[in-house]
Amino acid sequence: MLNLAWQTLRSRPSRFAGTFVALSLGVALIAATGLVLSSQPEAPGQSRYAPGSAVIVANPQRSGIRPSTVDSLRGLDPGVTADRSFGLFLVPVQAAQGHGWTSAGFGPYTLAQGHPPRADDEIVVDSRIAAAGWTPGSRVQIVTESGAGTYVVAGVTGPAGTGEAPVFFTDAQAARLSPRVDAVVVPAGSAVSADAIRAVDARLRVLTGDGVRQAEPDPVADAYEESATLLALMAAISGFVSVFVVAATFALSINQRRRELALLRIVGATARQTRRMVMMEALLVGLCACGAGALLALPVAEAMVALLRGLDVGPPRMNLALSPVPLIVAVLLGFVVALAGVWFASRRTRRIRASEALRQAAVEPAPMTLSRWIVGVLATGGAIAMLAAMPGTDVDGRTSIALLVGQVLVIGAAALAPALMRPLIRLLWWPLRRVADATVEVAQANLRAQARRTASVAAPVLVMVGVAGSFLAATSSLERSSLNEIEARTSAPVVLLPIEAPGLTEAALVTASNVDGVAAVAPIAETHVFIPAGGGFEEYSTQAFPGEAIAGGALRFEVRSGSLAEFRGEVFAVSQAFAAQRGWRVGQVTGMLLDDGSEASLRLVATVDGGISGGSVFLPADRVRRHLTAWNITHALITVKPGSDPGAVRELLQASLNGQATAVDRHTWLTLVGQAQHEGIRIGLIAILGMAGLYTAIAIVNTLVMAVRERAQDLAQLRLAGATRRQAMRMLLWEGALISVAGIVLGAFVTATTLVAMPLALRTMSATAQASLPLAVLSGIGAVCAALILVTSLLSGTIAQRSR
Repeated sequence: MLNLAWQTLRSRPSRFAGTFVALSLGVALIAATGLVLSSQPEAPGQSRYAPGSAVIVANPQRSGIRPSTVDSLRGLDPGVTADRSFGLFLVPVQAAQGHGWTSAGFGPYTLAQGHPPRADDEIVVDSRIAAAGWTPGSRVQIVTESGAGTYVVAGVTGPAGTGEAPVFFTDAQAARLSPRVDAVVVPAGSAVSADAIRAVDARLRVLTGDGVRQAEPDPVADAYEESATLLALMAAISGFVSVFVVAATFALSINQRRRELALLRIVGATARQTRRMVMMEALLVGLCACGAGALLALPVAEAMVALLRGLDVGPPRMNLALSPVPLIVAVLLGFVVALAGVWFASRRTRRIRASEALRQAAVEPAPMTLSRWIVGVLATGGAIAMLAAMPGTDVDGRTSIALLVGQVLVIGAAALAPALMRPLIRLLWWPLRRVADATVEVAQANLRAQARRTASVAAPVLVMVGVAGSFLAATSSLERSSLNEIEARTSAPVVLLPIEAPGLTEAALVTASNVDGVAAVAPIAETHVFIPAGGGFEEYSTQAFPGEAIAGGALRFEVRSGSLAEFRGEVFAVSQAFAAQRGWRVGQVTGMLLDDGSEASLRLVATVDGGISGGSVFLPADRVRRHLTAWNITHALITVKPGSDPGAVRELLQASLNGQATAVDRHTWLTLVGQAQHEGIRIGLIAILGMAGLYTAIAIVNTLVMAVRERAQDLAQLRLAGATRRQAMRMLLWEGALISVAGIVLGAFVTATTLVAMPLALRTMSATAQASLPLAVLSGIGAVCAALILVTSLLSGTIAQRSR
């Protein structure tokens, strides 16, 4: 059987070309993804902590170390140093990292020019910043999250090779600009033990050796994590779609070779032998394809890194290493996909008996098999079960389920496609029967008679439209619902936004509050809290705003329980869905850590509608402001006095702010928010459409090319019956059009399911949930699939007529 399988591959390579290409591409993509994920991004430079020193951080690290804890650590060793790191901008636009001057002492920084900062308005800059023109004696405006100020450059440090551009302040000024202590540095040779440090505060962690890098801001690691998510998505789509291509190709190949297999049965081959031959063919194709995919892995990995860099995703530099583990895993997966793809199809060969073989090979058998019914029913039932479970999960879980439901429904629809094709083709033909010529009648009759072949050609379109459509429906509905929620909550006519700084400065807020016509300025800040969970802490993004923003009408919340009338002091509010997940009730007191690591016991005063837009925890600004070190005021809501024109007030604000911030109307702000949200899904859309589109093209071309020989016989019989060459080609075009529409209809059904499911699930969180779908994008996808089928049908038909 092995020799016979090899001879079949050598004599008819076109039958297996599509499988080979799809499988080798899938192996290459999965292996390349593994190579990129197993490689390490190039470190930005050496650590700024001196060798041999230990660094103490809090757990969780983002919460910072309390000042009282720092004092206790100094009691263990007076040589410990509080380390602060905070972002800043040198005007016009130069991002940098701020530290106290003491932090330079435990790092690789040496003073090359000038002197250390002695006054609070003096700074020392890195040589790279000095190269931009800020030399000793220069005056520079610096914007931090605490505000803007003018400083004199007192000195310049030499090249340190740390990868950051530091600006050093006096320790006192650094503490004012960023009160939170990010880390405490224990000098090399200190006798303080880790146990003694943890005795001061059990939440402290001691980092030594290479681990001290964990205490430093690491944008490279963050970028690496972002790229890893995208690559994993690409690999998942690649594996998911490749299974369809391989399975459909083998199924069509076996269906076309029924006469050949029947002859094998007549000359003495057993059912087990014929099935073993088919499995051997798959094994040989898998062996060749996996080998080719493994050879392509490194070039594809390099192309992936270049693509990520072009999309501005991931670290700027990666050290790609040829590791055997990703290659082995990808090759094994390739074999599994090849064998799984042929397993179901090969089962049908066991039911061919020698006495019935030729009769059964002359006509297409029943389009549906028991295995197809089982897979189709199980997949459809599983999708229904997942939809039923959606209301019990959070917004992230619901989005994931919505995407997964689409893929499961694609599996179900593809399995049931042969059974659906005959009635669907007849339904599509019905309105055409009176307006088109006889070629449409012949086309639909051919498609219905060859339902399995029709399903094989339509399946790639179903996969492409279904996968892309479900992703578009889920993300677009989530995006639209999130924007609706923000719009419903925001009633202020004017919004203040930062220009280049990390957030709005206090000076800008004060300036805005003194403008004629302004009734109130409500700063909205993004911060974090850490809530105990499972023996550790879970970090949550939190929105902080003054209670006056609600009383003054700048913010509107749909309160589900409790009240926001006294939203100040030791209280907080959460979304209804968040409270339900944790079993919280209004009036309950909950312990948590604020952004600076300080402990707080806050009383839940209200549960509110929403949570789709990301904010599920809300804190009063007066309570949080005392502890915030990253007071990132993302925007401020401006209400105007009665009788004042919002447009005129906005123009006065813009003139008065003098570059400190910008004032926009509510509609413009909502547009900017929507654009930012859309940018977040753009890259994922590129990944999904790119992978699914590539496999769809391979599957369509491969399926139609495989049918050339069979089509040659059909076209020859049609010509003998009196049809002209033009009529024969027109029939092929009608077949392609009907198949395209059938695949699009089935894919649209999958999309519609997700489109209905998303808002239904999200409405349990917010009444603003709304279904949304970019029809132009989805229509374009369907049109491209249809065009590909029509062009390939014409080419294969031309070849078939020439070869008859």
